[in-house]
Amino acid sequence: MRKLFLCYSIFIASILTVEAGTPGTELFNIGPGYNQVYSLYTDYSFASGTVTNQFANEYFRSGFITNEMKDEVSKNLFHRNTLGAEFNASITIAQKLDTLFGSFSGISFIRISNKAHIHAKFENDLFEMYFRGNKNYAGKKAELGPFKLKSYTYQQLTYGIERSSERKNKHIIWSTAVSLNIGQKYSGYDSQSSSLYTAPDGSFLDVNLDLRLRSSDSSQSKPGSFNGYGFSIDGMVIIRDEKQNAWSISASNLGYIQWTKESAEVPIDSSFRFEGIDVTDIFDFSDTIRKEITTDSAYVQSFLTDRRKKAFSDMVPFHLKASYSAQLNPGKLILDIGAEQIFFAEARLRGFTELKYNFKRRHQLALNLSYGAYTFWNLGLGYKGQAGKSWVFCLGTDYLSSMLNNGKGLSQGAFVSLEKYF
Repeated sequence: MRKLFLCYSIFIASILTVEAGTPGTELFNIGPGYNQVYSLYTDYSFASGTVTNQFANEYFRSGFITNEMKDEVSKNLFHRNTLGAEFNASITIAQKLDTLFGSFSGISFIRISNKAHIHAKFENDLFEMYFRGNKNYAGKKAELGPFKLKSYTYQQLTYGIERSSERKNKHIIWSTAVSLNIGQKYSGYDSQSSSLYTAPDGSFLDVNLDLRLRSSDSSQSKPGSFNGYGFSIDGMVIIRDEKQNAWSISASNLGYIQWTKESAEVPIDSSFRFEGIDVTDIFDFSDTIRKEITTDSAYVQSFLTDRRKKAFSDMVPFHLKASYSAQLNPGKLILDIGAEQIFFAEARLRGFTELKYNFKRRHQLALNLSYGAYTFWNLGLGYKGQAGKSWVFCLGTDYLSSMLNNGKGLSQGAFVSLEKYF
């Protein structure tokens, strides 16, 4: 019986083991007297329309998940449940150049990044059966699909250029970059339709599975492992008028990873009937213990008989963002309005607005409001400050309101950066 639900156990465990990430194309403000900037940046985010922060945090810590925590998630379940998470850490070096490739002046930069991303969509019944068992489904059919989960961890080496110019009273800044992607770890689960029927007296189960599992080589998945490669491109354009109002559009991380031939694919398209067994408790996974199961394990091999080693490629999440920045009080009060879409993920369109206030020449406070992507309304706060003549520090969160409401909040995250100018 455990084998029957192995794929769903892997699915749920992977959803709630969050890793993630992506910074966009850079805009470097290297002013007079400086020629270089070194930048450290990191961010993380978790967002869902269903899973609460409290539930997720307990799961991450292998803590005890109470019935009250499950009930809060159950209240949020609806037809299309999604979640997503990102993590990014990067080091960037940018250099001002008098000539770039012998043709024009500008800025070139190199960035080394570690990225991870996870996104998923799942049905109500899948969550309920995993965390509560199938006792409440006696005489009913549980719809376990459609569901989808993808999880990536990879490293990226980026080279880019940036240039500015003046045209018809407009200041134009553009940036472009190309990245080499090194795949470290991948897992994907995709089902268009799967279901389970439990007999009223528990005497039999009818199971229909239509599922495809993909994973990179699990024998080498630590940092530094090479399980695939690919390329990505970034681009950005900013057009600023005489009053310093600006339109901007950016495309970040449009690319793919080709996973090696040591990767695995497991297709399952079958119907089963199990009779004469006790199905009152279909799981023995404890609320306080997480177990990692891979498709390479001996336990899995006895069930997933059609396991194929084959190479495959997959797109990485691609961010497209557009915004307008208005100088309400030039140099003092700035309003940004924009929208962002993450493609090749389960995110909706995200709209945002941000009010920035500059004070004492060295400090900036930002208050932002957003809606969409994987979750709903959020209020965030950010700070940017200058220390000395050449240090710039930035930190904040887009999810302050949800993080303060730990019991029912559906998102969390933070970002921090440090820049040193030379």
